[in-house]
Amino acid sequence: MSEHIKPFKYIINKVGSYYHVRDSNGILKLSTSSFGTAINDEAFAGIGTSGIEEIKLVGVLTLDEVMLIPNHCLLNANGAKITSSISGGDSMIEAESSASYLLDIIIDGGIWDCNNNATEAVKFVNGENCVYNDHKIELRNMHIFDPTTRAIDINCIYQQRFNINNIDVTTAVHMANESIRLNASDSTMHGLNITEGSDGMCMVIRGAANEVSNFNINGGCILIDWHDNVLSNGWMDSNGAQNAIQLAGGGNVISNIHMRINGDGNTSNSAIYIWDASSPYSVNNVINGCYAGRSTGGSGTSRWSRGVAEGASATTDRNLVIGCNFYDCLAVSSFAGANSKIVMSWDYTSFVTHA
Repeated sequence: MSEHIKPFKYIINKVGSYYHVRDSNGILKLSTSSFGTAINDEAFAGIGTSGIEEIKLVGVLTLDEVMLIPNHCLLNANGAKITSSISGGDSMIEAESSASYLLDIIIDGGIWDCNNNATEAVKFVNGENCVYNDHKIELRNMHIFDPTTRAIDINCIYQQRFNINNIDVTTAVHMANESIRLNASDSTMHGLNITEGSDGMCMVIRGAANEVSNFNINGGCILIDWHDNVLSNGWMDSNGAQNAIQLAGGGNVISNIHMRINGDGNTSNSAIYIWDASSPYSVNNVINGCYAGRSTGGSGTSRWSRGVAEGASATTDRNLVIGCNFYDCLAVSSFAGANSKIVMSWDYTSFVTHA
């Protein structure tokens, strides 16, 4: 972050039917029956324009309107549970609308129950621009339940430096869209644990130079779109309704991903599918150290069609697969590009040493 975090400015808890906002000296600043009023009109309104000031949430709270978080704010929800009673298709947290740039926002901790009425737990969209340098936006240590659209929606393409760490997402049914959308650049996501009620899209990473690592997905798949992204050290459990990973664009690296297939019967989908993208072309990607296989230590009955498959040759080429194990798939990997290769890998029943 660009500046130090100051001692906490406000603390909000519920006493009886009222939400109390107190300052760091314990002085009561507001008592209201609306949590939305307490945090937006009093606590957030008191955040300054430099440094980072902390607001603490304590106890069990019910959110009745969208939180509009300002710049220079740490929202500390460790130990708090926030349940949405929002109606009308709103998110639980959005950026304060007057901010032309997002600067130094941290959301730390909390159980965020969207309660099947809030569309997202956190939503930052185009027009809210994250500046460069050290002004990062961080989401960390959050437990998110049952949003209707997405758990986290970062839709700020061409903007930079979002850090998303240690996020748990649990949904009873598949949401209208993917669990997490990162539509940005030079950003990181680490320590994600996503459990979906069905096998839809779990993550969309669209942008450049993003790093996603150390994740666990139970149900669903991943889309990587654009260039120079890194996806590593993940475990995926899918029923094969879609390709586990769908890749479009060039210069991406997929490394050390375990893609297990569950469900009844085999699938026509591949563990990794490389699209015939047009801008940029799906070229010069590297896939290494990945496993695509069956459940229960290889004794399950469902299998991927192929380890890797490419789309049209005009836009997919020079993709390299190395050190992978696709022995449990139904057929060898399929490459449309004349210069795409698989080497030092098990590919169906053959070990390929060189192209």
